[in-house]
Amino acid sequence: MASTEKMYDDESSPGGAGARKEGPRTSLQYDQFLESVSAVRDIPSVRTMKWVIFPDNKWIRWWDSMIFGLLVYITFVVPYQVGVSAGVNLLLNTGWLVFNVLVNSIFFIDTFLYFFRAYQDPVNGRVIFSLKLIRRKYLTTFFVPNVISMF
Repeated sequence: MASTEKMYDDESSPGGAGARKEGPRTSLQYDQFLESVSAVRDIPSVRTMKWVIFPDNKWIRWWDSMIFGLLVYITFVVPYQVGVSAGVNLLLNTGWLVFNVLVNSIFFIDTFLYFFRAYQDPVNGRVIFSLKLIRRKYLTTFFVPNVISMF
């Protein structure tokens, strides 16, 4: 199966999004990228890859939205709980404590989900869905900061 995964990860990949334009990605470019992901998913050899999470997956899009909401929560509520109330409010109110432990658990799960998430190659715009390449990229980029941020 390793040869099948590698077969579509080079520049001759069918269903690739093509070269990315300079500057921030627009909504239209993102929609085109998601269409190319759907085309790649329809390839029979790709359908057998049960562990790869594609960017157009409805569940993962919901998950990312939830993570964003929790980041907003962490940004505003936790500094108040620790700074203004000196952490007393957090320790005396078990509801807040349980909720914060739940939020940290979700971030823990999210850290390891990235080992299975396909991504767009920034150089040629292709969808990378080889687990070996996904893991290598994640370990060399955001894995260490994500692990450190959990503590």
